Amino acid sequence: MQALSGIRFFNISQVRAAPATAKYLADHGADVIKVGPLGGDEGREPRAPADRALAMRALQPLTAGVDAAGTGERPETRGGGSQ
Repeated sequence: MQALSGIRFFNISQVRAAPATAKYLADHGADVIKVGPLGGDEGREPRAPADRALAMRALQPLTAGVDAAGTGERPETRGGGSQ
């Protein structure tokens, strides 16, 4: 049994350290759910416009029972942390 077996991690991050964190967690047994934007990741072309409301509805069932999430955002951009 691996150290993080039974932990579910929801990853919607791109480009920053969170994708590497998700890989590290998966390597140690966590169940990682990786979701990219509807229009494609930032580094890929072409990008189609995304419908935010549709994306939010699609994500809801995926987040059930998740223990932690990675967004790739700094805490102050979500209303937390020091400014």
